[in-house]
Amino acid sequence: MSGWPEREGRGPTPVTSLLAVAVAAVFFATTLWSLIATSMPRLINHDEYWYLAAGSLIHDGLLPYRDFHCLHMPYGMYLFAVLAWLTEHLLLAGRLLAVCCDWALLGLVFWIVRSSLVRFGGALATVAALGAAFSVFASPLYLSQAGKAWNYPQPLLLALGAVTLVAAARRAPRPNWRLVFAGLLGGAAVGFRLSYVFVVPVLMAGWVVARRTRREVIGGLAWLSMGVSLALAAVVPLAAAAPARFLFDVVGYHRLQPLVHASQGVVAPSDLADKVQFLAVLLFVKNPQMGLALLGALALAATRCRREWRASDGVLWLALAASLLLAAAVPSPSWPQYALPVLPAAVVAATLLLGEGVGLGRVPTARALLAVIPAVALVGIFLAPARDRPRLASRAWAAVVVHELDRSVRAYVADRTILTLAPVVALEWGARIYPEFATGPFIWRTARFVPRHERARLAVVGPDEIESLLAVKRPDAMLLGIDQELERPLLSYAVTNGFRPVTVAAPALWISPQLLAATPHGGPR
Repeated sequence: MSGWPEREGRGPTPVTSLLAVAVAAVFFATTLWSLIATSMPRLINHDEYWYLAAGSLIHDGLLPYRDFHCLHMPYGMYLFAVLAWLTEHLLLAGRLLAVCCDWALLGLVFWIVRSSLVRFGGALATVAALGAAFSVFASPLYLSQAGKAWNYPQPLLLALGAVTLVAAARRAPRPNWRLVFAGLLGGAAVGFRLSYVFVVPVLMAGWVVARRTRREVIGGLAWLSMGVSLALAAVVPLAAAAPARFLFDVVGYHRLQPLVHASQGVVAPSDLADKVQFLAVLLFVKNPQMGLALLGALALAATRCRREWRASDGVLWLALAASLLLAAAVPSPSWPQYALPVLPAAVVAATLLLGEGVGLGRVPTARALLAVIPAVALVGIFLAPARDRPRLASRAWAAVVVHELDRSVRAYVADRTILTLAPVVALEWGARIYPEFATGPFIWRTARFVPRHERARLAVVGPDEIESLLAVKRPDAMLLGIDQELERPLLSYAVTNGFRPVTVAAPALWISPQLLAATPHGGPR
């Protein structure tokens, strides 16, 4: 880090080093246990339905956008397709993957901070790094969203890695390969979630402001652009195979959501004033670590003189936090999980800027690192609401409960086609699902806001299209009871066409007359 003094005096003693390693090991072991025990028992989130269903359909040879709705950029679905290839326990594997990614996020924050502050000594750097990681972990927003089988933690890890590589490239005599890989990571993040497109300008600006010659600037931007282009190359054939459906899933669907939520009486921030108020409460009231980190980073960045800020890694991370905050405000309506990526970026920015201030003599003593960062982390412990009770016993895990639910019914519907708004449950039973219902309730509830003449072209199926769809592809069974209001047309179809309910707890399985007739004992017992 430019401008930082080398550490004077003796190096760390073996006892100090061993103690630092032990404390870090205890921290990461405890956080891993907490993530598993807290996230695994949670009820299935509606978003998890379609991420896992999309992965299963891709595993079966279908293409996103062309054969089923994806509603996001495709890379996360291909990641879940790998899980579908590895195991039939889709939900369990997806949640374990999410836990690993969320845990890796803590490790990456720890590594970035420690490697940046190690010039002040290993013990101080370790304590500061643990404080930064704990600031992320102790946030109510982090713990409430961690461990869900969706595409939030993966692009965040990629974005943090991309900024780390750009920061390293600015100090390297031969930065080309670092810039290519930074572009690859940044582009891959966009391939998971389109909102990460705001990160790409940060990578480029971080390179431009730190270089002096025009040749270095242009060359570096070329390498970055090459990496981004290579990372997104796999999206092109998918978009070309069904351009209209691709645009609807990535952009058009999300524009309709304010209408959907308004029709359901859901109050969600959609206009600018509501979003500003929503984010302010989220950052400074419900997740004070994030607000304090942002304010602290801004205050510390203001102390940098004109030349210093160009080479400041802390300013680069602050720019990343600002871009992620912008990305959180763009979707309409806004939800708390959209702001989650701001948290680690803001914490890293504040910590690095504090370290740079110590190195430049603008903060009185390096002990500020020992006092301020853990103190900010502890704020969340006292202000956070009650969290989910940790339960490590696997019999309480939602993924295990769903997979093992009523083995006789599971064996009965294996390889059968089930119509349901909870596709992951049917997949856990070994059944087939309708690609038209891969998104669970999302496309189904949005269909009435799509012009009728556009629905066939976009393969949008709603209550008006259900009869024509099922006249061609009749289900063997229907799994109902997920959302009674949305399922009324499906329940009406089941009753009218002679489906028989079989109680398997909630939701209930309705079996078609054809499957009943083909079963010697008249259905599962």
